[in-house]
Amino acid sequence: MQNQVKYEIQKLGKKAHSQLNKTDKVIASSELIAEKVSEVGHALTSGFYTIGEGLRELCFNIDAGFREVDYKLDLLGHQLDSIREILEKPLDTQARELRRRGEFAYLNNWIEEAENDLLEAEKKNYQDFLVHLMLGNIFFYHKNDLKKALDYYQKAAKYAAPQSKKHASYALVCAAIVYYKEGQVPDAYHSTKLALELLPQDWNAVYHHARYCAKMNYIEEFKQHLTKCIVNDPNYLLTADNDVELNNVKDEIIKIAEDLRDDKSRIVNNLIDKLMNIKKKAEELRVADFEPINEAIKNITNLFKRNSYLDLLIAANLAIKTKKLAINIVDDNYKKLIAEKRKYIGELYNEKDKLLYYKIEMWGCMCFIFGFIIFIVMISLRTATINWVIHPSLIIIIGIAMVILLYKMLPKLIKKNKIVKIENKIFQEKGTLKKIENFRNGIISEISR
Repeated sequence: MQNQVKYEIQKLGKKAHSQLNKTDKVIASSELIAEKVSEVGHALTSGFYTIGEGLRELCFNIDAGFREVDYKLDLLGHQLDSIREILEKPLDTQARELRRRGEFAYLNNWIEEAENDLLEAEKKNYQDFLVHLMLGNIFFYHKNDLKKALDYYQKAAKYAAPQSKKHASYALVCAAIVYYKEGQVPDAYHSTKLALELLPQDWNAVYHHARYCAKMNYIEEFKQHLTKCIVNDPNYLLTADNDVELNNVKDEIIKIAEDLRDDKSRIVNNLIDKLMNIKKKAEELRVADFEPINEAIKNITNLFKRNSYLDLLIAANLAIKTKKLAINIVDDNYKKLIAEKRKYIGELYNEKDKLLYYKIEMWGCMCFIFGFIIFIVMISLRTATINWVIHPSLIIIIGIAMVILLYKMLPKLIKKNKIVKIENKIFQEKGTLKKIENFRNGIISEISR
């Protein structure tokens, strides 16, 4: 069952590759197209799930079979499990088994058996919109019965609407495709308009509505809806450029691409200027770990030179991320510098505190020595002669005391001078720190704009 679907996907892959290579250079450079071709190839070989919505639509346009394959992949995967659970709750065993059997046959391309089982399942539960969708696909893609296909798609839209707007919108788009194939463009336009009323941000429906706007010659409405699609998923620009049904509005598509490109070019150019400014500030700060930013700037500049919308879009996204990273690196370096400066100021304060302790010690020493001298003088006076002749021992003791005092005080006086120098240094360093903080705030504010 899975191999059958995979075979159908791979069979159509070369068509997508060929179509992408025709893309206008305003939209994407040859280098980016090569990447997109690789992306489609990878998505096709891995089961189509990883491909973007816009590129899926490109595949649908190239071959109608892609749309049915996409629906089969939903059936194979778990995307519809919750819907199945809701639909199966009121069903009896027979109805449930018929639908499952019909689904299995449909996935294996056993079309007659699938049709019979699904028609029986419809009789058991007329509200099962998954059954209606499969029957619509069978009559459209395999039986070429457009009337029955349209009938079943409209039933699917009707019964899906209360439970799954996504499936209702999908069914209305399928109905529009049938209308368009019958040549009923106004009905196709109306059907996709109903889809947008149900789910305004179903970009698949928006794109198809844009197609029918173009066919109805509603050019302004076409441009409005296509631009919305492209802004949401830029791959829709590739799709529109390669959509043969939009050949009548090819000039408008290129004009949309040019306007988007020019707008994005201005944004990227501005971002490059800001990155170069940040780089200059980083060099002034001697930031060591800035090499990844320099490499990113080089890549952004190369993308900018390609001058296509999709390349510029990649450049803009990369530039925004790079700018944030560069600002963080510069800011971290400033924070590191500020932290180091604060640490140094703290060390100066510690050194000053130690010297202040020595100053207190000095005054204590002086008080002790003067007290000791007074004590010696008093003793000497008591032992002196009546003529108040100073005892010789007193002179010796006072001399010794003065020597000790000078010995103790001289280093203290030197240390006092050091305290003054340290206080001046602290004052200077605080001023420098304030300048760095103000400079950092100014730089970060400037480069963040």
